[in-house]
Amino acid sequence: MNSIEYAIHKKRTEHRRKRNVIRRFFLFVSILIIAIFLYQLYLLPAKTYIPIVFEKNKLLNTELIKSQVEEYVNGKNFYLISLNKLSKEILDSCTLLKNIIIRKYIFPKCQFVAYVVEKDVWGMLKPLSGSNYGMTYFISGEGNLILPEYVVEENIEDILILLTAKNSDDLTPEVLNIAMKNLLLMKDKFMLEIKEVSIEEDNKMTITCMDDLIIKAGKINDGLYERTGRLQKALEIAHDKGLVLQYIDLTLEKSVVFKEKDITTDKSNESNRNNRNN
Repeated sequence: MNSIEYAIHKKRTEHRRKRNVIRRFFLFVSILIIAIFLYQLYLLPAKTYIPIVFEKNKLLNTELIKSQVEEYVNGKNFYLISLNKLSKEILDSCTLLKNIIIRKYIFPKCQFVAYVVEKDVWGMLKPLSGSNYGMTYFISGEGNLILPEYVVEENIEDILILLTAKNSDDLTPEVLNIAMKNLLLMKDKFMLEIKEVSIEEDNKMTITCMDDLIIKAGKINDGLYERTGRLQKALEIAHDKGLVLQYIDLTLEKSVVFKEKDITTDKSNESNRNNRNN
């Protein structure tokens, strides 16, 4: 290698070395900037309020659920929070929800978005004794008792059926589910205006209608479906004959006992009230 070639080689080597130094410097700076950015991004969610937005909710009291979420995520890093565990905790505490899916979003800002599926609500239960005495619950279509604080009552569109129970501890979801199917059949198909449902000892059900018709439906079990069928036939017979019924007893096997309302007595009482008012 002559002197000219050596000079050229040396110059290229020096240029390559400087270029590599500059590349390493910019690579180091880039990695440092990215590391700082990721570290700050990692710390930020643990120090700031992360909102939760609800989708597809109608009856759910979202403020109460928000407080549960805030308590769960407080001080935790946004990216390390287990959404499956959070969803399970919410489902365990709120029996109004059939399902909830929570997702994380970082754009345009860090937030949780919860997509909820609510259960249908058809009734209200007031226990008259037992461990739940003094409480009032909503009843779901699955037979679950729902604490009233989880429900925005004014958003309920249907007229709820009121139930009172002497021993609410015996009212399992299965029992309430059977009661629901039969009561809604009486309400929607038989067009009975149900005022109140009283559940006595041994889950025996008595229904009081707005026109003061009293129906002794018997024990809430699988046999209630057959008794409800007999009720339909009794109501059809009464309608065809123009009878106004005061009392229907379905507790006897394979038969129905009913009592016709004394309309003359009612008219006399109404006339006496009018005379007193005049």
